[in-house]
Amino acid sequence: MWRATITAAILLLMTACTSGDGTEAEALAPDTSETTTAPDPTLADPAVPTDPAAVLADCTPVTAEDIQAIEAALTEPATLVDAYTTTHAGYRYVMANVDRPDGTRLTSADIWVIDHTGNLHAGTSSAVEYSNLPDAETLPGADRYGNTDQVRALTSCVIASARQRNTGG
Repeated sequence: MWRATITAAILLLMTACTSGDGTEAEALAPDTSETTTAPDPTLADPAVPTDPAAVLADCTPVTAEDIQAIEAALTEPATLVDAYTTTHAGYRYVMANVDRPDGTRLTSADIWVIDHTGNLHAGTSSAVEYSNLPDAETLPGADRYGNTDQVRALTSCVIASARQRNTGG
């Protein structure tokens, strides 16, 4: 039964692809018709902050000490910007964008993990790539990818901060 259904679907697709004069060129031609359908406003991404100031009211900035420690561990000259912190499951997390001295972005929304003894670890792959820190994968239960609500919330903080900084608002 299912083979007959698949065969019928394939034949229907083949017929549709060769309608018109039946040439292969017509079947492979790109669709040049224009659509004027507006995006559905009810499908807005709830993770994208719309009012940076409101989002930042719930964010905790990273201490200067933590910023200095992370910047000192970077393998090329760079500065942490839009840096925020949270704690979860006994670890302190820092998420930030990293900019080169000329102001261009080196990497975005990287995560560093500070364990209960104060040791710093690189969480995300870019944090590992651009630092000489040990990988946080060695920390039991560490959320190095931002999968928990607490660490995921840092993403909104970093985005809101960058938007506010870039728009002057």
